Amino acid sequence: GPAIVATGLSGTETLSNVSIVGGATGLTLSGLAGTMNVAGGLISGVTGTDVLISGGTGTLVIGSAITNTAGRSIDVQGRTAGTITFAGAIADSGQGIFLAGNTGSTIAFIGGLALSTGINDAFTAIGGGTVTATQDNTLVLNTLSTTSGTPLRIVNTEIGAAGLAFPHPDGGSATYQVVLGGRRTILEIGTAPI
Repeated sequence: GPAIVATGLSGTETLSNVSIVGGATGLTLSGLAGTMNVAGGLISGVTGTDVLISGGTGTLVIGSAITNTAGRSIDVQGRTAGTITFAGAIADSGQGIFLAGNTGSTIAFIGGLALSTGINDAFTAIGGGTVTATQDNTLVLNTLSTTSGTPLRIVNTEIGAAGLAFPHPDGGSATYQVVLGGRRTILEIGTAPI
């Protein structure tokens, strides 16, 4: 089962140096209404989803590094408000990142993404909300790679002011699906913004 589960948290909670190794699900959060900070540590060896978040309106910062080889590294669905920041590096050779139906919520990736997901889609954000993925071009770099999956899929989801930076996408399918329903669009693929 899940290693850490929190449901309906309405206060403020800090978890320091969280390390989760193995299990069916790493960190499972449902209906978060308060503030939660997961500082440091590592999530790895999980057979299902490393971080599974459903619903909620609160503020969440996850500073743990995540190494995923099986299921999804990140699965966030049904958020209606609030901000989630993934501050740790995420390496995924499993089923990628999946964000769906998060209208009113903002999800930011600032720790670097190395997604190489084979036949699976690498980074998917669909059905609402705002998403960003930033890098500093030295210590923090974002990369996307698949064999036949879609490396980058953004549908009816707003790209925030910080933008989405993926300078080295490489997909065997050579297909990037970007259908924007939001007002602001800063998307870098390769070396030039589009």
